[in-house]
Amino acid sequence: MLEATIGCNPTPTKPPASPPAGAVGINLEDGSDSPDLLARKIEGVKSALAKRELDLFVNARTDVYLASLVDASNAVEEVLKRATLYLQAGAEGLFVPGVTSLVEIRKISEGTTLPLNVMAWDGLPSPDRLQGAGVRRLSAGSAISQRIWAQTKSLARQFLSDGKLAPKALPYEDLQNLFE
Repeated sequence: MLEATIGCNPTPTKPPASPPAGAVGINLEDGSDSPDLLARKIEGVKSALAKRELDLFVNARTDVYLASLVDASNAVEEVLKRATLYLQAGAEGLFVPGVTSLVEIRKISEGTTLPLNVMAWDGLPSPDRLQGAGVRRLSAGSAISQRIWAQTKSLARQFLSDGKLAPKALPYEDLQNLFE
């Protein structure tokens, strides 16, 4: 919700009167845009919230790894440059989706005071090893829903092919208990 009010404009023109119910933080991402643009967005969001005496945890997401924004040999250095810029702008966390090397994760963690957040990814070390390397948060991102949809697609194809349903189904009572 907050991100949608910012768009490419570094100064939010219509900040919400209050954060969405239950919101304690937001991710703001640099994507392929200039790191300076994200820094200005972070400053704008923090300023707009401060004027309303509100606070949200701002997690600066950098797509250096996810979008291969620089040569792999320079990725850690680039992430750390951006981390410094985003910290100075008011970010309170650093989200680096796509990084999987424990050595690189440790270098990033040791190179910034921002708490490090990584995304579950094929080849990512175990949560215990990540924690030992300084990771403070592990995000599933869209991985769980992507896997659910892959399974749904497979089940639908099977049903359309032979009219049979998979043998294992979650009983209604167990399904209902998921929502309690």
